[in-house]
Amino acid sequence: MNLIASRAISIALFGGLVAFLSLGPAAGYGPQILAVFIAWASYYHFNGKLEGLKKSLITNLFGAAWGAVAVAFLSQQERFGAGVHFPAWAAIGVVITLAALVLATRLSLFDDIAGLLLGYVAMAGTALQSAKLDIILSPSLENPVISVALSLIVGAALAYVADMIAEALAKFASTRGSRAKPAIGA
Repeated sequence: MNLIASRAISIALFGGLVAFLSLGPAAGYGPQILAVFIAWASYYHFNGKLEGLKKSLITNLFGAAWGAVAVAFLSQQERFGAGVHFPAWAAIGVVITLAALVLATRLSLFDDIAGLLLGYVAMAGTALQSAKLDIILSPSLENPVISVALSLIVGAALAYVADMIAEALAKFASTRGSRAKPAIGA
């Protein structure tokens, strides 16, 4: 079995488990399936392994933090931007936070725009549904900021584990196949 086939198996099985848990038994605890798969994709964007895991976590969580700032800004439209229509208020928040996010790429720790944007999108796309400041500042799993951040961590970790299992499976299959004896009459 080659690495692609073993990855197909491990990613499919773990992905199915994520879907089942996120939409079923763990749904009340806040796992965000979108954020899990975004972090998983980010892990592969950074070429996997331990280095990919670290880079994915760092950039995704930093981007998610800026996404949370954008959502917090949007939640204050009635208080500070009452004279501004919500789409314009949202645009202002996105412009400010994305500018800050891209400027952060000057630091080598955050030098990958794709990783940063993946975290930002995971957060903004999910937390915007609950854009009330008291909810996004609450210390609970019902807080989308916390659940998205945890989901990004879980997604990157699952990608790492699935990748290690895929590599072990491919290695096991290749060593087992190389020790196979030829069929009688071959």
